Amino acid sequence: NRFPGDRTRELTRLRRLCDRVGVRCELSEVFAKGGKGGEGLAHAVAEVAKGPKRKFKLLYPDRLGLRQKIERIATRVYRAGHVNFTRAAERELDRAESLGFGHLPICMAKTPMSFSEDPSVRGAAEGFDLTVNEVMLSAGAGFVVAIAGQIVPMPGLPRVPAAVRIKIDDQGNLLDMV
Repeated sequence: NRFPGDRTRELTRLRRLCDRVGVRCELSEVFAKGGKGGEGLAHAVAEVAKGPKRKFKLLYPDRLGLRQKIERIATRVYRAGHVNFTRAAERELDRAESLGFGHLPICMAKTPMSFSEDPSVRGAAEGFDLTVNEVMLSAGAGFVVAIAGQIVPMPGLPRVPAAVRIKIDDQGNLLDMV
């Protein structure tokens, strides 16, 4: 997924690393070129989808407890040695499970800059402690968010909401957007 600041030599190195381990790699330039920049990736995905079927295995079964799901993600994907939960996270996990949401999948929210929750830890860290500070139940969306590190779990919103530009008359009718 190429962005304007990405260097060609970095992308070339990434492609070589993928080739070395036998992983298909396709450049996407949707950020800069819109849909046209994603055509190569779309064709590659379609080609792979038509190829031989591969056995897909989930990282964890739905029946596994929420803590165990988080621990499995942390240890098997991020290579953490241990997972710690704050009291607030423990309470929310207990609450979600008591309400019948223990079957939901986990969405991990942490820095993309490191496998750990610490963005200053570079490279492929291993054996570190990952601390889950907070847990949020997103029952409507169908997942539980485990937050590690300093993450602000909110969408990118404009400085001034669109509602400020809406004009309504005394009868509650929409007049116009300024």
